[in-house]
Amino acid sequence: QMLAFDNLLIMAVVFPLIKACHEMGHGIATRMRGGEVHEMGIMLLVFFPIPYVEASSSSAFVKKTDRMLVGAAGMLTELFIAALAFYLWIILEPGLARSLTYNAIVLASVTTLLFNANPLLRYDGYYVLADWAEIPNLGSRANKHWQYLAERYLFGVKQAEPPPATPGERRWFLAYAPLAFAYRMFVLFGIAIFVAQQYFFVGVVLALWGMIASLGVPIYKGIAAVLNGPQYAARSLRVRTVLLATIGIVVLLLFIVPLPRHTHAEGVVWLPEQALLRAGGSGFITEVSARSFDPIAPGQLVLQSHDPALNSGIAAQRAKL
Repeated sequence: QMLAFDNLLIMAVVFPLIKACHEMGHGIATRMRGGEVHEMGIMLLVFFPIPYVEASSSSAFVKKTDRMLVGAAGMLTELFIAALAFYLWIILEPGLARSLTYNAIVLASVTTLLFNANPLLRYDGYYVLADWAEIPNLGSRANKHWQYLAERYLFGVKQAEPPPATPGERRWFLAYAPLAFAYRMFVLFGIAIFVAQQYFFVGVVLALWGMIASLGVPIYKGIAAVLNGPQYAARSLRVRTVLLATIGIVVLLLFIVPLPRHTHAEGVVWLPEQALLRAGGSGFITEVSARSFDPIAPGQLVLQSHDPALNSGIAAQRAKL
């Protein structure tokens, strides 16, 4: 139901409203900590309106806790909205209002925790982590550190110079870059598989685009830099050997090593709302006209019931007449 067309329309209405509250959270937190907010408005992202707040003055805060609060304010605002929407979803009857609260829960909690709050993606959670660890440009510096390791130990370029960093920062770099790459791939293909369940063609396009943008282009640029870089000229044989071995391992993993084709999961089978039958009153079933697994047409008699109390009430009213 999440990707049904009518629900996508509801999400298109709810999402900008939640993001407006998110950005207001950043702006209010900036003002509370003595910063200034000079601009707020709406920008078009792929022709879709997205609210924004210019809160860059928070980067000048001396205390890292103040910078972390500004970075986390939007996420905290969304989680608060999700909590309120959850309580409304519990008490509301099925309908448009309940659908609005359901989408608010998903957009303000699940997507916030998977994307915005996760420091492995370069959104709010990333900047909160960078401020907490006091490592500016954590992601780009981690990638450069791994590039140095590849040059020095994989391709044997002994004159390669390590990027400036403390021993503690290097430990962060070793862990962050591979974890961030793995999580990006997980999110990308997870979204593609989820979308493909409802819109197969769109899911396939997303998967192909992700492979090209996240794997194909970086690999192509890396190979071109290695083959054309002057620092690799003296090690050309080793460079080509490493590249061919890497390509062979990737091909082996993708096309030769079998992958599991099944999965085990626990779930609860629940009928959709339109498949539930509710009697208009209490009583005892006297006759079942439909059998299990029979198709039911609108207005078809399914069962008959008898209410002794109702019959007694009718008899009492007749006696009064």
